[in-house]
This record gives sequence, structure tokens and C-alpha cells, in this order.
Amino acid sequence: MAPTASQLYPIGERYFPVFKLNHPQGEKRSPVGILVGRQALRIAAAAQYGIELERDTDLLWIVEEVVSMKTLPDGWTAYTDQGTKRTFYNHKQSGKSIWEHPLSDFYRGAIFMARGGTETLLGTEEENPPTPDEVAAMAEYMDIQISEPAEVLDVVRQAVNAPLPPGWEEYLDEQGDTAFRNPKLKKSSTEHPLGN
Repeated sequence: MAPTASQLYPIGERYFPVFKLNHPQGEKRSPVGILVGRQALRIAAAAQYGIELERDTDLLWIVEEVVSMKTLPDGWTAYTDQGTKRTFYNHKQSGKSIWEHPLSDFYRGAIFMARGGTETLLGTEEENPPTPDEVAAMAEYMDIQISEPAEVLDVVRQAVNAPLPPGWEEYLDEQGDTAFRNPKLKKSSTEHPLGN
């Protein structure tokens, strides 16, 4: 029995079919149709984050987290907008609603680091070691005490030279403070994109 697309499920700006099996009356339902639909959601989530399912096996945990909806941060719930049929996320306590998964910046940072960001950080630190003043300023920015263990301070030292993920740029805001923006994603932040 061939599956038929029963509805379109939106992820990001793209729509993907959710399949259900057509069963004759009285026949037991098979979970196969649901699995086909979950696979469509996996493909959509992978496409949203630029993950190739066959090649990027080390990043499949991201796809599974986005699809499962069980890993939403506390207070967040996923809903489907009835008008657009797109998924949106709402934080009940703050009343904030967003179209992207609340952990999207974290996922993009993890993808960036897995695709060479870690090596870039280590190479940059070796070529241009941060000064003690830069480390102290970064520790203050990250709200880390300079007396923390060496492993924690290694992260602080690497953060001094942390490159921005693709699409992000650094600029000075109206108060003259450092800020970051991604015009394509229409996002801006006073926090480094990898630190969110």
C-alpha cells in the first residue's frame, strides 16, 4: 500500500509532506506511515541547518533534537500556526514567540565548531596568543573568575580569538559597545553568537 501525502509540515521556510497510509476499513493501522513522516521531518531539519544526513553523521543528534521536540528548554512549547501551518515556539512565562527553535543559535555554533571551528580557534590562539589583559577582559565578559581551573581558562583564552560563524559580523551599536548581527537571519545580539 503506497503512502499518500496528507498534509504539509513546515520547517523553516520550506514545507514537507507528512505521510499516512490509507488502510481499508477494519484493517489494523501500521506505524510505517508515521515513520515516513518522521523521516520527512528529519530531512527538513537537516536541510534547515545545512546537515547532510549521509555525510554529517556526527551532527545527526541535532536533527534528532529538533525533530523530537522533547529537548525544548524549560518553559518552551512548540505550536503550529493555523494560518501558515508553520511551527513556532512560545515561552509561556515571558510571552515570547519565535519561529526558530529556541536552541538554533546553539545548534549553529555546534555545527560551526564541528566543521573546523575548533581547529581554527586552536590555530588562531597559537598564532596570536591573547595577552593577560585580553584574557581578564574575556573572563569578565563571560562572567568567569580568573581563579577558575586551568581547563576553564583555556576556554576563555580561546574565546578571545573566537571567529564569528558564517553570516555574522561584529559592529559597534549606538552606545559604542560591541554587538553582533546576522543580516540574513535578521538577528542581532550583544552576546557573541557562539556564546548564546
